[in-house]
Amino acid sequence: MTVNGSGYLFVYLGTSKSGRKIIAGNAAEKFGLNKIVKYASRDRKAGDEDGSTQHFMSKEEFQDAQAAGKFIAVTKNDDGDLFGVTREQIENAIADGQSAYLTIPNPMDDLLETFNGRVIRIFTYTTREDFIRLLKDAGETEEKIAKKLEFYDRKLELLPTCDHAFQNDNLDETLVASNAAVGGYVAR
Repeated sequence: MTVNGSGYLFVYLGTSKSGRKIIAGNAAEKFGLNKIVKYASRDRKAGDEDGSTQHFMSKEEFQDAQAAGKFIAVTKNDDGDLFGVTREQIENAIADGQSAYLTIPNPMDDLLETFNGRVIRIFTYTTREDFIRLLKDAGETEEKIAKKLEFYDRKLELLPTCDHAFQNDNLDETLVASNAAVGGYVAR
């Protein structure tokens, strides 16, 4: 299958606590975007459903699948958990003019190379002050906050490489702005 006649893959990435999953889910609902369910080596969290939230595997199973060439792209989160997607997942999700979305913790540059012109990267972030406040509200220790701030700063370096970026100070306003950006592609 080629990417000719394909829709777009909207890749949502950004800092933790920026609402990217909510923002992506809202666009999916509004525009009928297919969800790419990534493969993950992390443990399930409360409420996670295998095959719906993510496809869960042990780290060893993930690494074996990666070594066997199952994934077209792999990334890891701040805790070292691995996430991957297959070429078939992407091709099927954006076939026949359909569009899809994927939320990931860090970039998957292989997607850009393979699906050139079809991948739209959307970056969401909060201010540093809001990020610290949200971490404190969640009960994080000063040590954990300092570590997470390192990741926050590194992720902000990605902002200029993305097609669109939204500072999420007000979720309603961010949803409107993000949906306007997505709508500009799916209406083409």
